[in-house]
This record gives sequence, C-alpha cells and structure tokens, in this order.
Amino acid sequence: MTIRPPVTSAMLANQLGVSRATVSIVLNGHGPKRKISPTTIQRVLDAARDQGYAPNRTARNLRLQRSGVIGVVLADFRMDWAERVMRGMGEVFDPGEYTPLVATHRWDAVRHRKELMAALQRRDEAVIVQPLPGQEAVYQQFMAVGIPLVFLGDRPPITPTSTPLAASFAGWDSAAATRTAVRHLIDRGYRRIGHLGFHHPMHMTQERTAAYRRVLAEANLPVNEAWISLPHAGGAVEGTIATEIARMFAPGIEHPDALFVLNDGLALQLLDILDQRDIRVPQDVAIIGMGDLPLTGHSGISLSTVREPCEEMGRAAAHAALSLIAEPERAPIVSLIPGNELRARRTTAPV
Repeated sequence: MTIRPPVTSAMLANQLGVSRATVSIVLNGHGPKRKISPTTIQRVLDAARDQGYAPNRTARNLRLQRSGVIGVVLADFRMDWAERVMRGMGEVFDPGEYTPLVATHRWDAVRHRKELMAALQRRDEAVIVQPLPGQEAVYQQFMAVGIPLVFLGDRPPITPTSTPLAASFAGWDSAAATRTAVRHLIDRGYRRIGHLGFHHPMHMTQERTAAYRRVLAEANLPVNEAWISLPHAGGAVEGTIATEIARMFAPGIEHPDALFVLNDGLALQLLDILDQRDIRVPQDVAIIGMGDLPLTGHSGISLSTVREPCEEMGRAAAHAALSLIAEPERAPIVSLIPGNELRARRTTAPV
C-alpha cells in the first residue's frame, strides 16, 4: 500500500499557479480582507478540499515561535461547574486559532504547581487558573517571563505583608449574591441563620462569609459563632460536616433555623447528612446554596440557590487572555460579573 505524502500549501500553490502567500492568506480566512478575488479564493478552497489538505499548525507555530495553546487549570470537574465555565470559554476560543489545554489541580498544592510548571515549560501563550492560597511565588514566575495569567473564580487576597499580583481576574460578584441569598432567608421569616463554608484564604471566598455577617448585622439579627462552620477546603469533608451538624443540632441546645451554604456542592452534601440524621428540611432547618448547579433544580432536591454566571465568567476569562496576548503591555483586566438571580425552591419554604 502506497502512503500518499501530505499535501502542503506549496503544492497547492504550484498546482494553481499562484503564490504560496496567496494560498496561506486564503486558508487562514483573510482572503477578502487582503483583496484577493472571489474566484481565486474559491479555486484555493476547492483545491484544498479535493487534495485533502490539512494545515500543519505545529510547524506554523514553530515558525512563529508560539504554541497556539492556552492553559486552563481548574480545581476539578465535579458538579458541572467546570463544564459550564468551559462552555463559555469555548464560545470565545472555538472560532479562533487558540486551543485550550485543560488540567485539574484537585485542590492539591503540589499538583497545582506541577500543572502550572508544565504550562510554563510548554510556553503556553496564556494561562487561566482557578487559584490556590499560598502560590504567589508560582504566579510571579509567569509574570516574570511575560506569560499572561488570568485568575478564574477567585484570587489571592491582598494582606499587609503580601505583594499585590498584577494578574487579571474573572469572577462572580458573590458578595452581592450572598446578600440576595441571606436576605431571602430573612424575608422568609428565618431569624437564627447559620453559615457553612470553607476555611479557604482567598478573596472571593472570604467575601461571602463577610457579606453573610454584614447582612445579619444590618437586620439586627445575632451572629452566633456556634452556628458558623468553616472546615478546611479540599479532600473529603463529609466527615467534618457531619461532626459539625451533630454539634449544631445537639439535644438541649438552640440550633439554627436556617443555613447559608458557601456553594451548591457543599449544600448537596449537607442535605444528605441532614437526611441521615432525620433533620427535616425546611421544617427543622432551611438551606440555601450558591451556584444553581443543574442538579439542584431536580424535583427530589429542589435546593434554593442563587445562579452563578459560570458561562459569563468563562467568556470573560477567555477574552482577557486573548486581549493580553494581543497587547502584552496592557494593564490587568478585572471582570467582576454580577449575578443575583434567586432560585427560591423547597429548601427555603416560609416558616
């Protein structure tokens, strides 16, 4: 069997009697803008189709000293959050010439550094990362070599001893969304409102807990520290949550009548634990999450929540990456995306 050599743009140019530059311009979709005649454009496209031409993007990128890759490092693929974010990124990247290369760090600092170092060694043209605390030195390396870095969903907080990172950011204005969630509980008649979240020293995560406290203070409702649980993020937290629920709902003590939960993934775990302990929702305690993951609207779950603009965040992060590639000297791009769409469901039925 004779293996036919790949068709090149030079072969197409010779066959058609046009320059190689003309073939390249047409195949890259720039023919009309470069004033190439419609007849020539059609001849090139027809020949490419008939000859089975496929562009060698790797060779092209090597000539241009670029990779054509944008690294995307997410926490994990659980609960549909990542799929929704990538759907938004795809709307931006798919029509163009950049390919996102997706990896996960699974909330593990060693794995997080490994994936970022791989992106650095590949010389990805930009990196979009769901960040972890304590990794500022890694992020600084990207800035030192001029690879654009875009934080997704959260960002390191600025502290008196930290050096602010001049990185771009695309995230949800979750402090405003927290206000919507907690006000919903208050409006439904709940007065002993607790909070289940994570001890995760990142800016946007801390903003949700701070906003919860502010809303209660504004409503002249008590902030009972015994009703606040912030286990460490990452790994299996079900055991810790079960222990905290047993503490909050121990016999003979006053317990919260509602819980504001940091995100829907945590709220779904909480609903399962409450069911195992025969704590009724919402009769014994109301639950509201954050995110509006698809599973939360199932009739058997019906979790009250606030919609997170995941697709919008993905699009904003992708646009920021492309803008920074095109203009390396431009200032960081910060997109704080609003989203206050309440989904009032069974878990917060009025008292």
